[in-house]
Amino acid sequence: MIVVLLGPPGSGKGTQADFLKKKDGFEVFSTGDLIREEIERGTPMGREMKEYVDRGELVPDEYLFSLVSKFLQNSHNDRIIFDGFPRNLSQDEMFRKAIGDRDFITIFLNVSDETVLKRLLNRMRKDDSEEVIKRRLKVYKENTYPLIEKYRREGRLYDVDGEKSIEEVYTRIKEIIDAHI
Repeated sequence: MIVVLLGPPGSGKGTQADFLKKKDGFEVFSTGDLIREEIERGTPMGREMKEYVDRGELVPDEYLFSLVSKFLQNSHNDRIIFDGFPRNLSQDEMFRKAIGDRDFITIFLNVSDETVLKRLLNRMRKDDSEEVIKRRLKVYKENTYPLIEKYRREGRLYDVDGEKSIEEVYTRIKEIIDAHI
């Protein structure tokens, strides 16, 4: 089973992916983690991606496709969570090529802009100023909402109220996954 977790920054995707990994045996694909690993290992691709990261730019999709392909080739788990990937329509095309004929569902952690702002400002990361967060939300909506609507039309999208407690969100996600096993 493949599950795509979507939601704005600060919606709890990473937290829920960790829960599903620890409690339910899912393997987690996180673009951020894999990009950081490649950079730390100093691979040629890692060095190239570092240049984008250092400039504060998004890593180009072709690098992400390479990471997804490599991840799926090395994974021996049939329960995979994609944390925040794909994020746009072009990444969805790459994602579908990479997973082949495997089916997937998408869970959208729906939270208000106000909640995102509050959560991210409370994290106290240096890149989480109010202005930066608002810009990230705008970019997220422009890129990801068309993908969310596509998945909704296909009947793959399940909305989860991300405003609820971590445990309540996990319970709802688990119900959705169990209904598809």
